[in-house]
Amino acid sequence: MRIMTYNVHVWYDNDGQFKLQEMIDLIKLLKPDLLCLQEITKHGLTEFVKQTGFTKVFKYHSVAILTNIENVEELSPPSNTRNYYPRFATVKVPLGDGKEFFLTCVHLDYKVETNRMKEIKQIKKHLSCLNADAAQVWAGDFNALTLEDYSDVVLNEITSVRRKNNWEMPKNDVSTTMKADGFECSWALVDRPPPVSTCRFDTHIDYIYINQDFRKIFEVTKVEHHGSTASDHSPVIADFKLIQTDDTEEESGDQ
Repeated sequence: MRIMTYNVHVWYDNDGQFKLQEMIDLIKLLKPDLLCLQEITKHGLTEFVKQTGFTKVFKYHSVAILTNIENVEELSPPSNTRNYYPRFATVKVPLGDGKEFFLTCVHLDYKVETNRMKEIKQIKKHLSCLNADAAQVWAGDFNALTLEDYSDVVLNEITSVRRKNNWEMPKNDVSTTMKADGFECSWALVDRPPPVSTCRFDTHIDYIYINQDFRKIFEVTKVEHHGSTASDHSPVIADFKLIQTDDTEEESGDQ
């Protein structure tokens, strides 16, 4: 199972060049089973889907989940309010033998951690309908740092750059909350292979988080922060292997 997240920056690269075709070619090469996109536009998505061949598209505002897996279902989308414009979508992915997991495509606020924490709270509230032992994946642009991803020297450099540009100082609240809720960064689980960065500011802000119940079903085998420069974000690709149980082994033997 290959899950991928990609902030496509409305199909433009960091230099303002339209890169839709390059992104399409990249997806055709990488062949994700489930693709989470952020910062999409309708006109680009239509051509993207046409050329990549995805048969199921679950779009909500500027985020989308694309797949060819049969019987994937969308959870009821979140509601807009005057002060809340949600940027997430969730689908249920059946695996057979009564197993399933839930994939949430996430795009959090880029400005301040307090806003991101409010959005995390809203997502959790929306997903409170799920069973306590539901296997979950949250993938997307979290716009949040994990401080342990960096050495003291690098973190000091990040802090200095942010101070000079009057940006928010490095925060760890989102990643701490995700961990407290039983989620782990899949990239960290495979010992953080380089490069660290997933965006033009040389920081890691795009994640594929998996919870403990998902890890009972799948083993993470590889995670890559891809080097493509078609967007101002790097694609994050995670490969997972279904854990064989006695039931699945017997089922495989019967086929």
